[in-house]
Amino acid sequence: MVVDPEYTMLPSAGTLGLIGIGSGIYWGRFHRSIRIWLKNLPADAGVGHRAFVYSTSGLPFLSPMYHLPLRRALEKKGFEVVGEFSCRGYDTFGVLRLFGGLNRKHPDEDDLLRAERFTHQLVESLP
Repeated sequence: MVVDPEYTMLPSAGTLGLIGIGSGIYWGRFHRSIRIWLKNLPADAGVGHRAFVYSTSGLPFLSPMYHLPLRRALEKKGFEVVGEFSCRGYDTFGVLRLFGGLNRKHPDEDDLLRAERFTHQLVESLP
């Protein structure tokens, strides 16, 4: 999903229980549209909102490093970050392109089931 960087309004906290924010990882960062959207949000836009961060990447074990800047930016805008999810994604970074890429056919059905379980567990754990 690509967000409109001009869209800076969020529903009132009472109508939005949880928001997931994420994308594939490109050159070690979230998609540019996510970064621009977040930058354009008012300083207190996240107050009263809970969020989780998600991503796909060729090296999902590095997700804590990939997620940290987005997590910090969300918290700076007032969001309560309550979880993170990542899974394998097709990666053609650098020389990987010459060999057909890494993690072809990902995310796959198992990855999507894990994501679904993650969101259900996250929602059930919230008060």
